[in-house]
Amino acid sequence: MKKHIELRARDSISKLEKVAKKANDGALKLRLKAIILRKLGKTPHEIAERLMITDRSVTNWILKYNEGGLASLVTKPSGRPLGNPKWDASYFTKLSQEIDALRHERNTLSADINAAKKAKKDPAVLLQRAKDLPEKIADSEEALKILAERIDEKLLKLPNMLHPDVPQGADATHNVVRKFWGKIPKISFPLMNHVELTEGLDIAEVSAVIFYEPIPSAIRKIQRTGRTARLSPGKLFILMTKDTRDIAYHYASTAREKKMYKTIEDVREEINNRKKEVTLGDFKETEKLGNKEWENL
Repeated sequence: MKKHIELRARDSISKLEKVAKKANDGALKLRLKAIILRKLGKTPHEIAERLMITDRSVTNWILKYNEGGLASLVTKPSGRPLGNPKWDASYFTKLSQEIDALRHERNTLSADINAAKKAKKDPAVLLQRAKDLPEKIADSEEALKILAERIDEKLLKLPNMLHPDVPQGADATHNVVRKFWGKIPKISFPLMNHVELTEGLDIAEVSAVIFYEPIPSAIRKIQRTGRTARLSPGKLFILMTKDTRDIAYHYASTAREKKMYKTIEDVREEINNRKKEVTLGDFKETEKLGNKEWENL
């Protein structure tokens, strides 16, 4: 049986998660997530599959962490930022299907447990099966989030790939006119492109919204999706081309959207739990035996 490298008890999982949350370096975040997964009992091979890196990278990070702690995980200027990534477009589909299957199993088990209770049968076996599902779902969702973040970081580094025939120029005024079709009409109102036109229309309700291609921006996705389901249930269709960056854009925007909702929920919870600060308005002045006293309401 293959023996895996154990982690030294340096930092708690909560501390590692806080450091990863505050880190701006994508490479450091990835390495911290690998250490966290190892602390949670995942093998180096399982971690490598989840993070789409090599087993050797995971092993090296564990050895460095055991020797030098958090400081040893920081990316060096001359180092490779994310190890040896193994990009596989089919991983998106596999992971998405895995999450859907786990959710379906959870819903099915929930119905079976209720049915067993109504029939006065022992649901112990079903409850045991359902016990581990939330952790498995959360693990798979976290893996999908990590993957989306990595691809998003890669996409931000891609330059604009122009066709060789595109002339070089400082701005749009340097564009070369190749051919005219028809006549330019005279219009008395300002023109808008299709995005401005769609987002600027004040339409009360539409039954469906169709994305002919995914967009990586969560804000624009929410804005466009909000055109439907205002007064009654609506539908959203997103068309994607398999094995292209469409898949990455879709999961990147979805991960950003979930992060936005989570941030809003955290802020709302913090506001609700915040203790009310004591001000002068919370006190009243009273007179007793000729002496003034402050009495806490």
